[in-house]
Amino acid sequence: MASKTARKKVVVIFNHFERITASVARAWLSISEFERVILVGSLFGRFKKGAYGLYKVFEVVNEDDMEESFDEVDISIFVFGGISVLIFLAFLRVSLRFAFEVTGAFWLAVIVFRTFIFVAR
Repeated sequence: MASKTARKKVVVIFNHFERITASVARAWLSISEFERVILVGSLFGRFKKGAYGLYKVFEVVNEDDMEESFDEVDISIFVFGGISVLIFLAFLRVSLRFAFEVTGAFWLAVIVFRTFIFVAR
């Protein structure tokens, strides 16, 4: 790579820097040591600990926007909670329907039993 970039600049653009794993970060960190390699990236949220070495190579251009992006809300917990509530209500409805059938059958058995006792006496 050094011979191919001897007189050229190579610009590497990262989208979603927070998705970079530690092994990928180490590879790009070794490549970033070349003078003519320029790394540019976008960051949304927090990145993984393994990518911190590569992050130190970057120069933060828009620090104000970066701080605002950390305030994003992860809605997956709310979605999972909503789905869980819907499953709970569906199960409750089915179990209540089943419970009414069991209660009705039990009540019928008690009435029949009492009737047999009354007739037998």
